Amino acid sequence: RLAVAGPGRGWPDAQALSLLGAARKSRPKVLFKFRDYELKYLPRGKGTGPASRVPRLAVVKIPPQPLSFGSADVSFAGSLNKELKTFPHTTANVGSLQVGFPRFGGSLTLSAEDPPVNIDVEDAPRSLEAGYRHDIKGVGDVSVRVNSKGDWTATYAREVEDLGHLDGSLNSQLDWHVDLKTAYPQYRGASPVVTYGANQDGLRVVARVDHAADAGVRSSYTVQNVAGKYAPADLLHDGRVAVATKNDRHTLEASGSYDRRLPKLPVRGSLAYTMRSRPATLKASVDFDRYRLRAQTRHGQVSAAVGTRAELDDTSAGLRGRPVEVEAVGRAGRFQVSTSAKFREGAPKVRLGLGMLERS
Repeated sequence: RLAVAGPGRGWPDAQALSLLGAARKSRPKVLFKFRDYELKYLPRGKGTGPASRVPRLAVVKIPPQPLSFGSADVSFAGSLNKELKTFPHTTANVGSLQVGFPRFGGSLTLSAEDPPVNIDVEDAPRSLEAGYRHDIKGVGDVSVRVNSKGDWTATYAREVEDLGHLDGSLNSQLDWHVDLKTAYPQYRGASPVVTYGANQDGLRVVARVDHAADAGVRSSYTVQNVAGKYAPADLLHDGRVAVATKNDRHTLEASGSYDRRLPKLPVRGSLAYTMRSRPATLKASVDFDRYRLRAQTRHGQVSAAVGTRAELDDTSAGLRGRPVEVEAVGRAGRFQVSTSAKFREGAPKVRLGLGMLERS
């Protein structure tokens, strides 16, 4: 004879069974998140025993997303005449997209370039490029770029313990380079850094010394040779001296360089003044080729540059024969809008850009 156990005989009643059944059928829920961790409600316990039927709370690390959006941008460039009016056929159009794979430590970049159509010149082919970068734990940072023309470039970088930063590259033209950047202990306030390198042309060494004084004076000196050239007269020299006020609000920086490969004069120099204030940072500079002025805020920046001499063939072009460049960049959240114009001979060259920045 079949006996049915009821309440009061040590068996769970129907309500208890329904609650346990609901707990088994329910899904895990996130109750609270803090940085990289989250508090989760789990409908089942650990193991397979009686305790596995009891719901529990657990703190777990949030796993990286399988796919994340990095950045995207498009730009259009052309003369401020018929070229912009017949967009997009007569303008230079460029676009790029970057996505990441956080779980694998990699990122993929896709870009496309559409050159302008010119009936007087043979059409340049459109080009596509794809690049993949992967940070392999214990190996280093590896990246590869390939374009539709058949060109490719592979790069490698990693930090080597007790030695420094190692990086190298190889491309489809069999051009290559290997560099090892090593920082040496500080001596009397001077911090020396030496880069030992080689490429298809020969060996090269870059030696830099940085110094910071208590009076707010910072200086650096760099000397290096061109790969394959070792004569003292062929060495490249670069020096910088910057003086800043105590609160770093005002900075005056002077720099100079020597390079025999430069046309007309092997010596170049520049002078820059920077003022940092609450609404904006202003910077004015002059070098061998340009006068520059820039204002920057957290919402964007504007800048202008004028040539130091009249170098254009048409003295009425630009600013009395001097080339002029202006640029403006505005940011709102992750969106960025940029525009620039170059005034030389003929119609001004204008570039417009729209981008979505990577989440910081």
